[in-house]
Amino acid sequence: MTDTTIRLVSTDFLPDGREIRYFTITHSSGTKLEISDYGARITGIWMPDREGQLDNCVQRFDNSEDLFRVGSYYGATIGRYANRLADAAFELNSQLYTLPANENSNILHGGDGFHNRVWELEAEEDGLVCSLPSPDMDQGFPGDMHVTVRFRLLEGNAVEITYRAEADQDTIINLTNHSYFSLGGTKQVDILEQELQVNADFYTPTDPALLPTGEIRPVQGTAFDFTCPRAIGSRIKDDDPDLKIGQGYDHNFVLRKSGRDELTEAATVYDPLSGRELVCFTTEPGMQVYTSNFAMPETVRWPFSHAKHSAICLETQGFPNSMKKTWFPSPILRAGSTHESRTLYRFSVRD
Repeated sequence: MTDTTIRLVSTDFLPDGREIRYFTITHSSGTKLEISDYGARITGIWMPDREGQLDNCVQRFDNSEDLFRVGSYYGATIGRYANRLADAAFELNSQLYTLPANENSNILHGGDGFHNRVWELEAEEDGLVCSLPSPDMDQGFPGDMHVTVRFRLLEGNAVEITYRAEADQDTIINLTNHSYFSLGGTKQVDILEQELQVNADFYTPTDPALLPTGEIRPVQGTAFDFTCPRAIGSRIKDDDPDLKIGQGYDHNFVLRKSGRDELTEAATVYDPLSGRELVCFTTEPGMQVYTSNFAMPETVRWPFSHAKHSAICLETQGFPNSMKKTWFPSPILRAGSTHESRTLYRFSVRD
């Protein structure tokens, strides 16, 4: 018998009239995971602090207007191609595919992508499964694709995300979850004193458009060296072009891997104030660390800090712009093959 309870907790309507639903998976211990069918997104992860008090550890919007207007990436499943593709185009099998540019001349997070779709959502005994058909030439990407994302709340305060996708033509894929983690909960002001460790000896530096230059650079001796735990804010203002471009960290780290597609530890974040610790595991080769580099407009209605650097994203992924940088891990999904990946976010408390 499962120790979790799944229920529909609320419904809402987006400004364009689409109905969206919110479901919770609640563990007998009191921890809770909330999922919305809008964007197959995480809208809540309630975990205890060192005093045993539960709080939401991911930033969320309590109203659909602000969610739709400024926060559609928050907590969402990103696809078909997470992160950036240069010139909003790629060549596959000697054919050029042109995509809708949405960040200057480039495409970010799949254009009007999976984050802005209402997914089919079904409850299982121990989780929630979101399904989405993506038709041929959806946002310019070839092939009829079917995607499923499964969310589970596991023993030991862990949130598991499993991705699966198939297509009837050769295409490309890069899926991730875009949760903004706030380990201090609604009391958190910023993440600058939180400690970060990343199991990566290399990262991919960027150009002024935040696209990888193609170089795979050692982190040693740079502001990107998180091989040992240190405060996120300790070097975030260094005189480093990579940090100045994005006003903080917005970079892909090359994760240490002993085997392809193996679930390995990617990063740890620790909040000294609440005592909460988050450890991220993934089968993916890369992880985008994003330090919420812009302040939220004061007009936005939500219970979290509006300050710059108020949260951290750990976006497990394939490498950005990997169709142009062909020495990066390939994002190509061949017809009839299956893309599968898994990410685990495990929460605990330090005394």
